[in-house]
Amino acid sequence: MKKFVAIILATMTMLALAACGGSSTPAGEGENKGADLSKYPAKLSEWTATQFNQYFTEEGVYTNDKYVYLQDHINYYSGYPIFECGGYMDDEGLYFTGVWTMNKDDSEGSVSEMLDYVRENHTFDESMNSLPVDHLVDNVIFLYSFSQDEAFFNSFEAAYNKLVTELNLTPDF
Repeated sequence: MKKFVAIILATMTMLALAACGGSSTPAGEGENKGADLSKYPAKLSEWTATQFNQYFTEEGVYTNDKYVYLQDHINYYSGYPIFECGGYMDDEGLYFTGVWTMNKDDSEGSVSEMLDYVRENHTFDESMNSLPVDHLVDNVIFLYSFSQDEAFFNSFEAAYNKLVTELNLTPDF
């Protein structure tokens, strides 16, 4: 029951943080032009949350600007070794993603301890409401399994797999 409540609280928190503004195209229905990875850093761990948002937009996954959000370190993750989070979320709960990037140092908690916990448990720890994690690769955390729209879920997963394949990465999970 505690985990269920934690997941509900985490989901409500993420919904409250979603950004507003923009396009009216439903998710998963945009034209997939494909991202040009040459304009991004070669190492995934050097990408910003804004760059992840741009990548998933260019891949045709994020199609409604008002659902794209960005959470910075100071306002959302102070005290954690998380640098920022970007993602996509609507008010109805059909679309819910998060891509977390890590601090470059341990000034606000151990990056390696946090990533080891995620690697071992496939969730964030209790201080982050034990939010489940779908993938960890090159010190970047991906979550999208809360998405209820199957086409959107599949398009995010395909774009994630393309990214990992094209950058020749081996995910932790």
